[in-house]
Amino acid sequence: MKKSITLLIIIFATLLFSCKKDTQPSFEIISLLQNKWTLISEAWIYPANSTYNVSYTGISTDYYLFNTRDTLLINQAGDPVIVNNPKSLAIKYSVNTNNSVSLYDQLSNSTVVLTIQKISNDSLILTNDITATFTNNGGNTQTTYNGTRTVILKK
Repeated sequence: MKKSITLLIIIFATLLFSCKKDTQPSFEIISLLQNKWTLISEAWIYPANSTYNVSYTGISTDYYLFNTRDTLLINQAGDPVIVNNPKSLAIKYSVNTNNSVSLYDQLSNSTVVLTIQKISNDSLILTNDITATFTNNGGNTQTTYNGTRTVILKK
């Protein structure tokens, strides 16, 4: 009988410690994210050629609203320097892990993965990789630059 109990304990301990770490997002992260966030700034940085860097400072009506029905509403007044501004969008999102959110754009049938750099009761910083291809004035040379987009939001 003692051997059976010891064997069961060993099997249980092996199963318990061999399980993969759960990568599901925590309720706390989802709860923090699902709020209305005021856009403070957005920056597109290309380290290989800073002449293409752009930034946008949000105004009082700019926001990101991660609602509880997995839809992100973005309202941004616009600055012609930033691509796709002004914008008022509704995008499906999913929280992948405690530091990753996927946005699904139905129009382009594409997914963008955002990294949650910081999340707290009053601050959210999101980043994602970006790529831009620029063509010279003659139209015969294209150059591609990789960079990072950073969005800073506050409650």
